[in-house]
Amino acid sequence: MSGPVRTNLGTSATAGAYNSANGHISGAHDIPYVGDPLLLLTGGMYLNFHSSAFPGGQLRGQISVSNETPATRFGNLAVRGFVGPGDQVLIQGISVTGPEPIRALIAAKGPSLASFGVTGAIANPRLGLYDSAGREIAANDDIGTVTAGTELASLPGVPRNALESALVVVLPPGNYTAMVTSAAGSGIALLEVSDLRSLLRATPVLTSGDGTVRAASTAAPELCLVPLAPATR
Repeated sequence: MSGPVRTNLGTSATAGAYNSANGHISGAHDIPYVGDPLLLLTGGMYLNFHSSAFPGGQLRGQISVSNETPATRFGNLAVRGFVGPGDQVLIQGISVTGPEPIRALIAAKGPSLASFGVTGAIANPRLGLYDSAGREIAANDDIGTVTAGTELASLPGVPRNALESALVVVLPPGNYTAMVTSAAGSGIALLEVSDLRSLLRATPVLTSGDGTVRAASTAAPELCLVPLAPATR
């Protein structure tokens, strides 16, 4: 049912630049949710996108909580190959099955491969993502400098070379194609696709003799509930 606005995600001036291309609306915002968390977790909230043509709401999407086990559909896909001018591209097919979307990191690497002993790596790979109709729905050419403290900085597998490329995308069930092309020159490229639900799972924990629990690594922590020992009288 319709209800009042609990959290205003802002307009294009305050919530990032929204755009429409190839039949898709894309954009980003970083405004915290300030509504009732119980309603959010029990399906009592929805997103409503407004436009000047339809001020009452043009597109609505229900919010639901996922109970799917991470890594049940894929954890990591990787392919390495030659990329050059024209049709000399590197392609990786991505099939998302099941009832729910996944959030994935897709990366195209070249210069950083030299540190692993790969000779002739491509200097500047470009990354494109296509849907089953062949439409380019997302692209990146040069990730640039990853700012410390951002989500990208916390994700394992994100390129650290400014000339490499990456996308963080939500993929509904369906078939997709990730493609690496050459922005400059030719050479060996690595294309990686990772399910972020798997990458962001809790890290192993270490338990000391006094029962103190601490994370073995601070990378991508996950909130956990730890039962306490019974109280003594």
